[in-house]
Amino acid sequence: MNKETFIISSAGFKIISFFLAIFVVFTVFDFDVLQFISFIFLALVIYSFRNPERESSTYDVNSITSMVDGEVIAIDEVESYADNNTAFYKVVIKSSPLDVGVLRFPFDAKIKNFKKVNGLFLRYNSSLRDDLNEYMTLEISDDNNSIFVEHKVSCSLVPISYDELSFSGSKQGTRYGYMSSGTTTMYIPKNSRLSLNIGENVKAYETLIAYVN
Repeated sequence: MNKETFIISSAGFKIISFFLAIFVVFTVFDFDVLQFISFIFLALVIYSFRNPERESSTYDVNSITSMVDGEVIAIDEVESYADNNTAFYKVVIKSSPLDVGVLRFPFDAKIKNFKKVNGLFLRYNSSLRDDLNEYMTLEISDDNNSIFVEHKVSCSLVPISYDELSFSGSKQGTRYGYMSSGTTTMYIPKNSRLSLNIGENVKAYETLIAYVN
């Protein structure tokens, strides 16, 4: 059975088990106040690792849908990214612990040039976040187009996780990982037509980001 189709993401199994064990201990020993507090924490943790099914009404071979849940906090134009001397739209989406943390393919594609760097989980506005926090970069490509993505954690409950089996090729909306809280930066080719605005709340697979011309 595929663990990633459970109603709870497998990324949360360990931390949920930890809080469940604490709740059971306090229940057995009749520590009523601590039992109530641990139950609240357990419920919040379970909620933060929810893994809902999603359906898209915007599916098209040229569509790019959101990879994460969160709020669009920046849209810029850049002349290049890394070693790619191509103009891109730079879209930054900020996800909180209350957003669904499941990462999904933005279109039918493969993942290549993948890199994950372990690090800290400093808060979003920390001056050291860019240098010290854990992040994951990847290139997502089909036969015609590529986008470049950076997931960077902040105040996360768990490290970024990923399903490498999905990297060889998956459909739009397929789950490929989990990030509890942080930012996702998408570099989308300038030959695309963006379909979102700063301040907009997006949902993975359900919200249209752009159409590739």
